[in-house]
Amino acid sequence: MQLQSDSVTQGYLQPGSFFAFGRLRLSPYTILFLVSAALLLPIWLIGLPVSGHDALAHVRWQQDFANQLWNGELYPRWLPDLNQGLGSPAFFIYPPLPHYLAAILAPLSDGHAWAQLRLGILAALGFYASGAGAYLWLMQVTRDRTSALLGALVFLVAPYHLFIDMYYRSAYAELWAFTWAPFSLYAVHLFERKPVRAIVIFTLSTAALFLSHAPSCIALPPLYVAYAAVLSLLTRNKSILLWTCAASVAATALAGIYLATALTHQHFIDSSALYAGYFDFFRWLLLAGQRWPRPGAEVGIAAISVVQCGAVFVLGWLMLRSQILNPTQRALTQLSIAGSLAILFLMTKLSAPLWILVPIAQKIQFPWRLLTAQTVLLALVAALYLHWVRNRAAGTLRTKRQRLLLPVLLAMAALNIGLMFVLKPIFSDTPKPGSIDVPEYQMGPLDPATALFAKKSNVRLLAGQGNARVETISPRHLRLHLDGSGEARALLRDFYYPGWECVAGGTRKSCSVQKFNAGTPVLSVIAGPGRGPVDLVLGQTRIERIGEMISLAGLTLMAVLCAVAALLRRPRRHEPDQAA
Repeated sequence: MQLQSDSVTQGYLQPGSFFAFGRLRLSPYTILFLVSAALLLPIWLIGLPVSGHDALAHVRWQQDFANQLWNGELYPRWLPDLNQGLGSPAFFIYPPLPHYLAAILAPLSDGHAWAQLRLGILAALGFYASGAGAYLWLMQVTRDRTSALLGALVFLVAPYHLFIDMYYRSAYAELWAFTWAPFSLYAVHLFERKPVRAIVIFTLSTAALFLSHAPSCIALPPLYVAYAAVLSLLTRNKSILLWTCAASVAATALAGIYLATALTHQHFIDSSALYAGYFDFFRWLLLAGQRWPRPGAEVGIAAISVVQCGAVFVLGWLMLRSQILNPTQRALTQLSIAGSLAILFLMTKLSAPLWILVPIAQKIQFPWRLLTAQTVLLALVAALYLHWVRNRAAGTLRTKRQRLLLPVLLAMAALNIGLMFVLKPIFSDTPKPGSIDVPEYQMGPLDPATALFAKKSNVRLLAGQGNARVETISPRHLRLHLDGSGEARALLRDFYYPGWECVAGGTRKSCSVQKFNAGTPVLSVIAGPGRGPVDLVLGQTRIERIGEMISLAGLTLMAVLCAVAALLRRPRRHEPDQAA
């Protein structure tokens, strides 16, 4: 589907076309890279700001995740070095894909400072990729390189994307949600003309969203479906919506290797640290009257919400007043305005009754995460507006309407700059992340647990004769050597997590493992009489195996959908004329 003026039906410039600046010819992708590199120069050079809410946690995770990955563990879920060596189940719950991407650079770097820098480099590359994806998508909408480029630039400089997620919160995972969203929307346009390609792109990009930032899946996939529904209605082609829904199912299944444990292991961790007390969903609604942790943060979020929503509304309203707006432009503009206003409403205290009716939606944790979807709508309206002006207005009127974009861009620039001075992100090339994980991944109080062991010791013999020592330490395997043939009980410096099993060796025929007690849930091993080592293994659980099978099923479903789409696109052979 193409949005073109009535007078121009052919000859639009392709995505790879060049912009000329004097004698210099730059492609849109080069312009987007230069802009994104300039916007993120400190992050390229130093890494994510250490003042960000998530920065040091991601540095800790990245260091251990990359080490385990390059030592042969294909999916590092248990991080044994965290929590003062007691271990963390972070990646049983947290999406792994952004850390896989950062770990690619691990052989070239080592240490926490390098982990911080490679997170910054990958965040910057993801930021650029989000702009490139937005350009690809908006080219499908406008078929006009200038309009698509402007929309992509607005997507990059939108204050929630640039300042809040990148500079203020260092929300490394959520930044990747911005990266994948435009590619899914781009694929929605391809379902009508190139369904096989669309199925592959949509399934992979939407699965990547699940594998990058789970809370964003509450806001973005419903937007994809609404967008597909609008296009289906306009083209009177229900296959666009049907393919989008089918590919969404395949994408969800493809992410099963992560979702299986993330959804079923919530009760193994301290979920109250995620959703209660300080993180109570309703305290983060605008106008809720709760005091936010940093002065100016609530005002900043409110200002961003109003500016982004106001820009969508004003530009959209000007387009909707036009009698010559084509049906597709009108429908997408209406979707953007309605969606943006709904998002603004859902971020305020006034929407609390609706959130109470749908408690699972509260898993988004912070209502302002809906601004990810609003930023997508802002980019769409900006591109639509410029395309409309360029093709529908002429002379002085065209110039005046184009100039209306300037206040929008200036308002976003002013917000970014103002918030930079007010909230002041802090950079450091020598981060001190420590070893303590975020509260939800602490399986118990750290001080009582570490007090059970002598300094630099990782085992303590509670009962039995002889000595105990740990011979092998790897992320999901501990080998305990007990000197003595009698029954023994020992504690190991590792948190208990469901799935730990005990395997006796030599003449020692029996052993069992459990948590020491509720207050200090470290590994407690009881080994029967005999000689030989005792192996403790956090083996692959049944849920992990189920997740792998679900992902395989998702991959199979994607292949089946591609085969069906290819068959449906194959030209039918005409039956021979019977009369002849």
